[in-house]
Amino acid sequence: MPFLALAKQIGIATNPIPYPLDDAARALADLEAGAVGAGAAVLQT
Repeated sequence: MPFLALAKQIGIATNPIPYPLDDAARALADLEAGAVGAGAAVLQT
């Protein structure tokens, strides 16, 4: 079973925050500053 499907089944909420690959530095800065919270910064190509 894929991880996200399992997470949904057992009640884990996900909150990915997409960033374009060109904004990787901003994604890292947001993570360091705590701006992402309990979510995940996801780089998109």
